[in-house]
Amino acid sequence: MTFRAFNRIYGAGIIFLITSFFWTVFLFYIDEGRYSLQDISTLQNLVALSIYYVGSFIGQMILFYTFTQRWSFLKTLSLSISAGLFLGVFVSIGIIWTIRLSWQMIQ
Repeated sequence: MTFRAFNRIYGAGIIFLITSFFWTVFLFYIDEGRYSLQDISTLQNLVALSIYYVGSFIGQMILFYTFTQRWSFLKTLSLSISAGLFLGVFVSIGIIWTIRLSWQMIQ
């Protein structure tokens, strides 16, 4: 891996971390129609936010690594941000439902 390729991957990772953060805060803000960040510091909400954060970051990285060899950097980056966030949300919802169903089976 060349130094330039490393810088692009590192830069994309930083951008994905930032967009994942703002995406999860936005999702929490619009959740349940309250339009506030009042209950963000409760343990349950922090766990859910961390799952959404990691899921959306992983979704973006998967798409970035999938398309980085085929398209230019800017096309790959814009596709990874836009489609990767939605892919990450679906992955996160799947993780949350799996945890919820597993928890119900234990009890």
